[in-house]
Amino acid sequence: VASAGFRERIDRLRAAELVDYREVLRLKREPLGLLAAEFFERRPARFEDFERFLDAHPEVEEYAHFRAALDQRHSDWRSWPAALHGQIPEGEYNPADAIYHTYAQWIAAEQLHSLEKRADAAGAGLYLDLPVGVDPGGYDVWRRPDLYMATATTGAPPDTMFTGGQDWGLPPMHPERIREDGYQEFREVLAANMRYARYLRIDHAMGWHRLFVIPQGVDKSQGTYIRYHADEFYAVALLESHRRQCTLLAENLGTVPPEVNRRLERRCIGGMWILPYELEPSRRQGFNKPAELSVASLNTHDMPPAAAWWRGDDVGDRLELGLITAEEAEREREDRRQVTAQLKEQLRAAGSMPLDEGRQDVPIAALLRSVAASPAQLVPVNLEDLWLETRAQNVPGTHSERPNWLRKARYSLEEFSRMPEVLDLLDQINALRHRIEKPR
Repeated sequence: VASAGFRERIDRLRAAELVDYREVLRLKREPLGLLAAEFFERRPARFEDFERFLDAHPEVEEYAHFRAALDQRHSDWRSWPAALHGQIPEGEYNPADAIYHTYAQWIAAEQLHSLEKRADAAGAGLYLDLPVGVDPGGYDVWRRPDLYMATATTGAPPDTMFTGGQDWGLPPMHPERIREDGYQEFREVLAANMRYARYLRIDHAMGWHRLFVIPQGVDKSQGTYIRYHADEFYAVALLESHRRQCTLLAENLGTVPPEVNRRLERRCIGGMWILPYELEPSRRQGFNKPAELSVASLNTHDMPPAAAWWRGDDVGDRLELGLITAEEAEREREDRRQVTAQLKEQLRAAGSMPLDEGRQDVPIAALLRSVAASPAQLVPVNLEDLWLETRAQNVPGTHSERPNWLRKARYSLEEFSRMPEVLDLLDQINALRHRIEKPR
């Protein structure tokens, strides 16, 4: 790691405008591979901890063999011979690769456990995400293909934003087979996440009720809904939540049937409160305070930063991408001007915006203070909003058109963790949150 060649590769990656994930992984794997080989050869005292980890998580070795086979074949498992579906015999992978993947899983688990303990000691906790699906070419489907509908993918029907519909490329779980299996796969996934999380966010919570499914060979606008036994999903999740002392939260944004929100509320599962969603054209009285169980924030990872939203930059971006017409863009811009003007008045009336901030074009600090002072259970803060970033990390509906998830932050951790304006606003938010009596 200290060698000149290795340092040069690190410097090149740091100097690049975008993240090169593959090269970063290659760079990390070299020293980790050496550490893994030496660890297995020398078997130091810590090897007993490693063996206990494997005893508690026997699937890790199977996963490592699967990953090692991927390294060997450089292809998706779906193109492998049938004899390699669901099992990887010896001789079908390089043992050194399997050792690396086993060691890496252990190190990752140790680091997560250490981070969890540090967060708990600080009175905080980890907020993790339960995704709506898994990679069809990944370990989950390879291990239990019977639980997934391999000839279909999940998505969303056409709407005003995505007129052609959406195809997320993820295989839906089979409603009856997972039930016959006693929801074992679902329970294991929950347990794996809740092992470290104090809060677990359920992505696309409506998917526990129904999923939009697109059969192979059918256009994504012509899919259909399949229904699940929602009450059984909730029962399993609540049991694991109680067992692991992990709070459940639900992503319930967009067009969600009222029955979904009613069931979430009945089970004390908090939903999302996102400022722009509270300012739809039909709501002209400003925003209502977030509910106690909610997670309240100015945006999500799929939305523009707060400064870009306030200025309407996202409208121009969608116009450029051809997602809306010029007429629709002008209507949205006018609506945004009305909404932001009303927001300013609401912030002034509530005392959230001092006079010196009233002259600012984008009163992000006032917005954050207003949300932080609410009774919401959690208030996540997008760090980039603290320095008025306008570039989005992800633009839904795009692939190669935008560098989604590749853009680096304007400032490094070392830089922004010392910026007075960032620290001052975080101190204000922290003080406001400590005044709120958290729901039980």
